[in-house]
This record gives sequence, C-alpha cells and structure tokens, in this order.
Amino acid sequence: MKKILLTIVATTVIFCLLTMPLMAVTVEGTGYLLARGNGRAALQGSLRANIHGDGTLSVKDNAGDAEIDVDGKGRKKVLEDGTIVYTGLNGHIKVSGTDVTVKMDGRNIKIEAHGTGKAVLQGRGEYRTKKSSGRWTLSGADVEF
Repeated sequence: MKKILLTIVATTVIFCLLTMPLMAVTVEGTGYLLARGNGRAALQGSLRANIHGDGTLSVKDNAGDAEIDVDGKGRKKVLEDGTIVYTGLNGHIKVSGTDVTVKMDGRNIKIEAHGTGKAVLQGRGEYRTKKSSGRWTLSGADVEF
C-alpha cells in the first residue's frame, strides 16, 4: 500500500513539474515591465515603451494620441485600420499613448515599459515587474503591469 501511494505522489509531482512551464503566468498591478527573449511579445494599455528587436513589429493607436519613434532598418506599411507594421525590422522603437497595442514577432526582443497594461509573452525569455518575475512560455505568459 505504501509503495502504491508513493508511486501516485511521485507521479503527481513529476506531472506538475513537467507541465508548469506550459501554464500562463499572470501578474497584476501598475508599474513597469522589463522583458527579453525570442518569440512574440504583445503589449496593450496606457504605456510608455522602449522595444528593441529583429523581426516584425506593429503598433495600433486605439486612442489617437500615440507618439511613435522608430530608429532602425525595415519596411513600413500603414494598414486600413491605422495599424503601422514594420517588416524586416532591426532596430528600436519608442511608443507612448493612453491606449496602444504593440506586437513584436522575432528575435532578440528587449522591452522596457511603464504604465498600466497587459503583455502576452510567448516563446523563450524572461520578464520582471515590480512585484514578480518569470519566464516566457510557449503557450504564452500573460503579464499585467
């Protein structure tokens, strides 16, 4: 009986340890987000953000008051809904606004954001906020800052 119970407990612990990296992480609060990694990073909210990376970046100004400054190489395209998309981007972007959505797909992504908002970090990397820190996951880490 002890052997069966020990096997069940050991199996449960191993299962939890193996599946933990696939679970989404949620962090609540207002403050800052520091993140770096490879994959997809999406931010939405009232924020000021500095983002660096190689890949495709899009910015949607939902409130009409965003300030966007891009420094680097890439092709710019403005979509019908006003979303600005940079493909082949290798550079740095500064964006601020009361309601903006920023998405970056690529490598060597580095983010420093301040304000109130939410980020989904999918791929491999690390993040830190005022209250917590963690890793990006393949299924996506939801982070509120």
